[in-house]
Amino acid sequence: MLVVIITYLFYRNIYFAIPLSVIGAYFYRLNREKLLKKKEKIFLEEFKDFLIILRDNLQNGRSVESSVISSRKEMLIFHKEDSPMIREISIIISEINMNMSVSEAFIHFANRVNLSSVSYFVLLFQTSKKSGGNITDIIGSSIDQLVEKINVEREIETLIASKQFELQVMSIVPFLIIAYMKISFPGFMKVLYGNLLGVGVMTLCLVIYVAGYLIGQKIIKIDV
Repeated sequence: MLVVIITYLFYRNIYFAIPLSVIGAYFYRLNREKLLKKKEKIFLEEFKDFLIILRDNLQNGRSVESSVISSRKEMLIFHKEDSPMIREISIIISEINMNMSVSEAFIHFANRVNLSSVSYFVLLFQTSKKSGGNITDIIGSSIDQLVEKINVEREIETLIASKQFELQVMSIVPFLIIAYMKISFPGFMKVLYGNLLGVGVMTLCLVIYVAGYLIGQKIIKIDV
């Protein structure tokens, strides 16, 4: 859809849609990354709840296996059955029921989700199991790290929320201006279409627009 709009507004020639598909592919990838980032945040929130339940069960004297198995029922109080973390817990429980150790099940879990916070927890858990350390303290450390990360991300999102909105508005303005000019001053805009000079001018405008958008995305992108 974006490629069609750009093609019509900037060139009014369907043949330009082919090279402009590169821009469409980039924006598709950008939106996909944003969606994945959003899913990751949701998952980490659920993972944090799982660790809190796991820690509480261990503090009540349950074994690790029993704590993991019972955590699913408690997670269902706060999350839907088809939520990502509950699906992962179900897989972990299935593996435990097939006589796989909790350590192995957690390693498989970390490999599936491929998130640094999960890998950090599993690494600490493995180390603690081998050295005979306190599992409850390990889980507490992972919870503290997750809570700190989530809180920092929320603070950053609050600070840059207005800037993100401004960038979205500014990214639409050039298209609205060109559309307005085409409707209000068709004779003036006509000279920019169907000739080499017009193509050069519109391409330069498009390059400036894309460069400005990329710079804006770079400025507001902060990884935690």
